[in-house]
Amino acid sequence: SIMKYIYDVSYADWRVSHCFMDGVICGKGWISLDIDYVSDPINGDMIISRENPFMILEDPYARRYDLSDASFIFRQVWTDMRELELHFPKVKNELTTLEGLSVSDRQRMGIETKDYSEEEREIIREIAKYRYLLKECWYKEYEKTTFLIDRQSLTVELVRDEDAARQVVALNETAGTAFELITRIYPRLHLVTMVGDIVLQDIKDPLGGKFNDYPFVRFCNEMILSDQTHYKGEVEDLFDPQDEHNKRRSQALHHINTSGNSGWIVEKGAMDPKEVKKLERMGSKPGVVVQVKDGRRSSIEKITPSQLSQGHVQLDQMAEDDMKKISNVNADMLGADKTRSESGIAMEIRRAQGLVGTEPIFDNFSYTERILGNTILNIVRHTDVFSEQELVAIAEESQFTKLTPEEMSMALKDRSIGKYSVVLGSRPSSPTARLSNFMTLLDAAQKGLPIPPSMIAEASDWPNKEELVERFKAQEQPQPQPAPVLPEMQGQPGMPI
Repeated sequence: SIMKYIYDVSYADWRVSHCFMDGVICGKGWISLDIDYVSDPINGDMIISRENPFMILEDPYARRYDLSDASFIFRQVWTDMRELELHFPKVKNELTTLEGLSVSDRQRMGIETKDYSEEEREIIREIAKYRYLLKECWYKEYEKTTFLIDRQSLTVELVRDEDAARQVVALNETAGTAFELITRIYPRLHLVTMVGDIVLQDIKDPLGGKFNDYPFVRFCNEMILSDQTHYKGEVEDLFDPQDEHNKRRSQALHHINTSGNSGWIVEKGAMDPKEVKKLERMGSKPGVVVQVKDGRRSSIEKITPSQLSQGHVQLDQMAEDDMKKISNVNADMLGADKTRSESGIAMEIRRAQGLVGTEPIFDNFSYTERILGNTILNIVRHTDVFSEQELVAIAEESQFTKLTPEEMSMALKDRSIGKYSVVLGSRPSSPTARLSNFMTLLDAAQKGLPIPPSMIAEASDWPNKEELVERFKAQEQPQPQPAPVLPEMQGQPGMPI
């Protein structure tokens, strides 16, 4: 319930959809999680954002899809000068010195990341007058860390003062409470913020000591492991067929343009030299009028243009078919091959077979959604982004069993209850997919499967759907049965019959 609330208020459906599009085109798409204190200055609000895939640089030697083995992740963003100076007033003078830097100095400091053309340099200089390229470096540093564990509730606390922790253990041993200190090699998350080579801040445990995962989730269309990790977008395989398609189409257009004004055959002396020049200049234009000498009209003949080469048309069609085969976005996948006359079930089977070629892409996307769900879950459990009262209010709005704030906190954060995970799934948004799901449910209900009407209404696009769903759910609730009347009690005064 809490996860769905975060997803809805953060417009995560759109963010994740854009992340998928970035991955298909660029090879990688990024989602970031952050806590915004603008609307709620006490606890903050969790926000889910789509990141520019060209402005995030991760460890190139990371091998795991979830980036758990990545040593660092850089995020770059152009930030307003006044906002940055308000956040970091102590370095205001140092930031001001960046305005007069030369292009070479900016490249040395990392403000510019490639060799720009002169026009692009002018644009960058104009941007830098009002904005800074802010770089965030999130990195992990492994170190020996001590934890204080309550063996009864299995709560884990990061120890910052070992002497004080030992005193806690000694005092609680006399009270019979099982506290224990353990030391583990633990990755501590750090955040360094900089502009150029000026460090603005260096924070250890920026999201709290219990949360040490990167607040970034990545979607990879294709991830290839070699000496370094390589990523490839789905459109990359279509470059060559698209070039072939464009080339054949240009050749066919050139053929039509050249053959459309194929020329004229004029016998010598049939026209005055001025009229011949006019025919050369304007012979292909509509409405041109030329004069021919008397009796010599038959001496002028327009050259018949040759027909469009069918070879160009066939090669163009072959390139188009190649793109469909390579991308697996073909008539079988779409279920829209109008050349065949078959049942809807057969079309659905062919569509499912066509999806086999794109299955690895959607498997990676499902993995990304699972990582995103677990990351949000860990932030909720291990930070104070939601107060206990807020969590209770969210659960009550979803008609869950009423819990006290203490019970809610225990349900979320007490490890003695056990470990659990949350999987976030995508809901179909296209009318075709929704209609297909609705018709499948309706057909199954007509065949006798016990599908409640509220579920069918939920999958529909009916007007006033929400009201219908509530009414169906109310009807589906078990009704209280009247108390049975014993035979010996029938007819007695005051007893119901």
